[in-house]
Amino acid sequence: MRIFVSLMIVLMAVWTLFVGISAAQEGSLERQKAKIVSRVYQLTYGAEEMCKRYSPQESNQVSEAVAKFKNTYPELMKLVEESPYLDKAKKRMSILIDRMEKNPEYTECLAAYNMLQQCTDTESGKQDILKTIAELKK
Repeated sequence: MRIFVSLMIVLMAVWTLFVGISAAQEGSLERQKAKIVSRVYQLTYGAEEMCKRYSPQESNQVSEAVAKFKNTYPELMKLVEESPYLDKAKKRMSILIDRMEKNPEYTECLAAYNMLQQCTDTESGKQDILKTIAELKK
């Protein structure tokens, strides 16, 4: 249950990050970029991996939403994939996935799916992603 709550907080942090990005000093900007890379990785590649392991019934739905997100935001995905912070994000996500336990009430896949849809299908979600891209380009 603890990991469930932690993951829900992470997923909500992704949305909050998309909505409320602000740049400050150089060091702070770099920390912000690392957070963005980590959160985008968690929402895309991480969500796919988690759902394959823990919620196979929703895995295809999440994979399709991730594919749509990647196709809708190739610039963002390229920035994430070329980021110096990507390896750290991968390691953190791998540890989180390995620590999770099978849970018949696992709902993070649905949360990830809904968040991905918000980012690709709503005007506010699209605007938030454009802000995120601008932040990573600084």
